[in-house]
Amino acid sequence: MKVYFEGECCSDCCLYLANGEVPEERSNLESAILANWPDLDKFFLYNGEGYDEFSMSECDCCGSRLGGARYGFVVLTPETEETEETEEKGRQGDRIT
Repeated sequence: MKVYFEGECCSDCCLYLANGEVPEERSNLESAILANWPDLDKFFLYNGEGYDEFSMSECDCCGSRLGGARYGFVVLTPETEETEETEEKGRQGDRIT
């Protein structure tokens, strides 16, 4: 697995990512997350870093603009032969000959 994205999520997403819990008042949370991250080959993890007590920034996970705490999370993607080939091509393309 490799890190695809690092961001900050709201309290509701933090609960969902850490424990699989969906708050009663956010019954649409899973669909909001899937709308922002439609690729199902990625995995979200709450990493416990990057705590911000209060922020008005958009949640990078569900897209909510409600103010509140923000918590660090990462999106992982499996490493495949295709991923490795693309990265290798990118490294080769960066070389100056």
